Amino acid sequence: MTVLRLTLIAALAVVLAGCASTAQRSASSEINAQYVAAVEQAAKQGGVEIIWVNPPRRSVANHDG
Repeated sequence: MTVLRLTLIAALAVVLAGCASTAQRSASSEINAQYVAAVEQAAKQGGVEIIWVNPPRRSVANHDG
């Protein structure tokens, strides 16, 4: 019974710690178009086609007030 109790307490502590560390707001981001254009230009010169699965992003300032 004590092993079960200790396991439950440990699991509860992990869950509470995980919930406590979540951010209230996430930073806004946008696709880094300048970097994408530079990479695609270099690829075009080398005869390579690029297909972006996860295009590079950059953080932008929030102006929420």
